[in-house]
Amino acid sequence: MDPRSIFGRRRLVAFLILILSGARASAFEEPRDRGDFLSRVERPWALDGTRLDPTPVPGGATVLILYSTECPIANAVIPSINALCKAYPPPRVKWIAVCTDPDATVPDLETHAREYELRTALAVDPRGRLARRIGATATPEAFVIDGEGKLRYQGRIDDQFAPGVHRDKAT
Repeated sequence: MDPRSIFGRRRLVAFLILILSGARASAFEEPRDRGDFLSRVERPWALDGTRLDPTPVPGGATVLILYSTECPIANAVIPSINALCKAYPPPRVKWIAVCTDPDATVPDLETHAREYELRTALAVDPRGRLARRIGATATPEAFVIDGEGKLRYQGRIDDQFAPGVHRDKAT
């Protein structure tokens, strides 16, 4: 495992641990009052044309990751995402990567997922409807939803990359 990815996952891992342990997220960071966030998340379309259910299992969480196959930052954080998927596997945590590329085809997405060994369930949002409904502001962007349907985290996978910033490792 790349040692840089260990540091880049700390914040998201801390939220997952808090949520899965039943602790209040406010022990780490005060969550924004978003009400029942899950009610805003329409079921994303899987690559096979079915709908994925983003509802977390009781006591679990769902992580939605909005990404683009064309985004070098999204591609650079896939190893961190894969490590998190391995550390927090389904069914306790549902991992859904939602591609927002308007021109990506299903074969393109399947090829990309194989090439990067992406371990999440895959969904598409080519018109950006889901992204708008949940308030996505960047790509890639992660959303952690707890077992009660509340948003507990929204943000970057890590802080290694940001507009105008490229760190050697996440801090």
